[in-house]
Amino acid sequence: GHCEMKKAALCTQAGGTYGGLGTTCTPNPCPQPTTGACCLPNGSCTVGTPAACTGTYQGDGTTCTPNPCPQPSGACCFPNGSCTLVTQANCTGTWQGAGTTCTPNPCPQPTGACCFPNGSCALVTQANCAGTWQGAGTTCTPNPCPQPTGACCFPNSSCTVGTPAACTGTYQGDGTTCTPNPCPQPSGACCFPNGSCTLVTQANCTGTWRGADTTCTPNPCPPELCPGDMNCDGRVTFADIDLFVAALSGESAWTHAPCPWLNADCNGDLNVTFADIDPFVAVIGTTCP
Repeated sequence: GHCEMKKAALCTQAGGTYGGLGTTCTPNPCPQPTTGACCLPNGSCTVGTPAACTGTYQGDGTTCTPNPCPQPSGACCFPNGSCTLVTQANCTGTWQGAGTTCTPNPCPQPTGACCFPNGSCALVTQANCAGTWQGAGTTCTPNPCPQPTGACCFPNSSCTVGTPAACTGTYQGDGTTCTPNPCPQPSGACCFPNGSCTLVTQANCTGTWRGADTTCTPNPCPPELCPGDMNCDGRVTFADIDLFVAALSGESAWTHAPCPWLNADCNGDLNVTFADIDPFVAVIGTTCP
């Protein structure tokens, strides 16, 4: 389709077609080569001759406006990490390019809060969550994970069920309960009728428990009085006579504790005097209540 001014011999020699004596190149009288739209595999379009088209020639006279070429599909990534195969024009997310696929998924995966059984939380992708994923975009601040509960033991051996954070005593572990009570029981002074004392838990005290952490030093146990029973064997017999006589010397001289000196008070005046002799004789042969 190119035109140059040449003599007939030179035109033929150059491989052209002589237009005739007196013809000019303005306007160009040469037949123009046939052109059309050429579609390339990536969906782009160029206009050229059929011979120059390295894609699919769309026909003589076709153009690239509008683009007549089939558009390739590719992976389209969305913020939630999902992927669809669409053309670039139809991708409302991020197009990964012509010919890309969704298998395997090329899209960046979002992170979210992952809750573990112990109530802890980590920010990971759904694929990497070994607990319960809370969803894309969720966070661990504040912690959205359900907190485990367990028994909490206090110094007084009482027990409540709550979270580890709420336990101001000793947490017994996730899933533990207060039934039965798992808390170590404190010991305390246990008083017996004869005035003796032992350190035991309340459950093991067969006498009168004085309370948690009480001690037997000094002895807190007041013996139960039994008038006339000077050796605290539960009976008033002749074996008590010598001890009764010893008690008449006063409390400071009494050396038979824990049997109480006041067992010699047989008339109930809270003292031991000769006035107790006859009442003592009267109770010989009786037993303590």
